[in-house]
Amino acid sequence: VEGEAHLASAHARWGVAALVLVAYQLQGGLLRPPATKPPAVERSRWRLAHALSGAATLVVGWVAAALALARAERGVEQVLALATAALAVAAACCVLVAEVAARVRSRRGASSGVAGRSGRNGSWLELSVGEAPS
Repeated sequence: VEGEAHLASAHARWGVAALVLVAYQLQGGLLRPPATKPPAVERSRWRLAHALSGAATLVVGWVAAALALARAERGVEQVLALATAALAVAAACCVLVAEVAARVRSRRGASSGVAGRSGRNGSWLELSVGEAPS
């Protein structure tokens, strides 16, 4: 809104929070502790923090988007309908990812504990703690 102080709106503050969480996710991914067998406590804590902050990033982003829609003078009913649709799409994506991961794990054997696509340097998508496939 013209003439409004910088970061005065709830949408702006939630947007900044989303950007901070995205930066945290990025650095968390880059500073991931190495996988060991048995899994180290540090790695387990990292996985929990990374997963929780990822979920928080999504929620904060959705709130910022909903506030943007509300600022655009859309009715509350429209904002709730869009938020519900976004949540349904996100849930469907989670189910799809879990299903694909389960199928990949079953094809590789339950002992590896790693699902994903392998490149020249090994697996690039780790979905569970375990040793990388050889």
